[in-house]
Formats: sequence, C-alpha cells, structure tokens
Amino acid sequence: MARDVRETGALGLWPVTAIGIGGMVGGGIFAVLGLATELAAGGTPAAFALAGGVALLSSSLWILAAMAGFALSVEWIYRRATGRTLRPHLKGPLE
Repeated sequence: MARDVRETGALGLWPVTAIGIGGMVGGGIFAVLGLATELAAGGTPAAFALAGGVALLSSSLWILAAMAGFALSVEWIYRRATGRTLRPHLKGPLE
C-alpha cells in the first residue's frame, strides 16, 4: 500500500504534478483577468457574467443529457470502437 506523505515526508509524482498544474492554471487566470480588464475596460464584469451564463447553460444541458441516459463520453466512444468497456466492474447506460 502507498505510504502517506505525512509518514514519508516526501511528495510523489502525482501530488507534485497537481501542484504544478494548479500553479499554471492559477497564474493563467490572473494573466487573462489582467488582459481582459485592459481590453474590455468597463465591460469586463459583463464579459465574465456572459461567460458564466454560457458555462451554466452548457453544464445544465450536459446534466439533463446524462439524466436522460445519453452517454456520449470517452467511455462510450471507446466502447463503440473496441467493443470493450474501460470499467468492466460497473454497469450503466452502456450495457
């Protein structure tokens, strides 16, 4: 069993990778926010509100599609291409 970082005092590959990706994404958000503020001047809040609305609509539609049993995902594409499932121990709308 993998040992906890509190026991070993060392970080593994995945935690360090997650920290690096988190730092890059966080830095990118601040950089884009500064650029958006410069380009859009007073329209930045409206632009972010519009983007948030589009994200909310998109996520709501995906939730409704999932609830209806529509399973267009990586799992579905893999299953259609190979005839096998990535998770044979789980049963779901693909069966």
